Amino acid sequence: MVCPFRGSTVPVVDNFRSGQRQSGFSLVELMVSVLLGLVVVGAAVAVYLSMVFSSTDTVRSARLNYDMGSLLLFMTNDLRRAGYWGGVVAGADPLLNPFTSDDEDIQILTDWDGNGNACIVYSYDSDDDGALQDDERFGFRLNDNGSLDIRLGGTVLASCADADGTWERITVQDDSEVVQITDLQFSFLNLAADADGSDGAGPYPPQDQTSLCENVDDDVTAADPTPDCSGGIADAPAAGDALVTRRLVNVRMTGEMGRDSEISRSLVATVKVANDRLWVEP
Repeated sequence: MVCPFRGSTVPVVDNFRSGQRQSGFSLVELMVSVLLGLVVVGAAVAVYLSMVFSSTDTVRSARLNYDMGSLLLFMTNDLRRAGYWGGVVAGADPLLNPFTSDDEDIQILTDWDGNGNACIVYSYDSDDDGALQDDERFGFRLNDNGSLDIRLGGTVLASCADADGTWERITVQDDSEVVQITDLQFSFLNLAADADGSDGAGPYPPQDQTSLCENVDDDVTAADPTPDCSGGIADAPAAGDALVTRRLVNVRMTGEMGRDSEISRSLVATVKVANDRLWVEP
């Protein structure tokens, strides 16, 4: 019997001798790969940080816009009430309005503290009883530390000192995010444009409106917008003449974020006091 496999040979494959060997990265290739990975990660981190900072600035800017807009709206709405007399009835003499008398009429103190800070004070009949009380004298003032106060009462209107009234801070403070008011201006007269802004105030657009004696001088021009109660459509008022004055208050305000002075906002408003002042020429 012959074995069918007798004399035949079986090929044997030697993987170690075939020349088909596998190998990993060389040191140079590994270093290049790590370097490329670091570049990609660094770029991703840079983009992320840029987005975070941009988002933070956007949030702070939006918050400043909201806070200052709300603050200016609150101020202007309250200023419009100056001179309101709840005791007036049909046939009452408006010249007897205690909230528009010489001592109680709306007044602006451009330098109430000797440091150039502005203050405005006024009164109105908050309880509608027709009588003037100490807690019906109001106002707003700017302090040296950039805070803004509201007045809730006082014994003398034309005073912005602590000793004369009750003042409370109304600017926002939360987790060290402090809104600093860097400039606050009030004026009964027109205000020219301030396009510079390098002084920390503005830039502001022009505010052309101004208070004036309506029944004496209706002919106010752009060349001479100063209130004038001695000419125009009538002769200069004589002692004892009854006059009516429209009161307009131009307001300018600049504020910045306490933690980032580069984020700032400037706002303006012109307030038409709802109650004109009727008075007698002395």
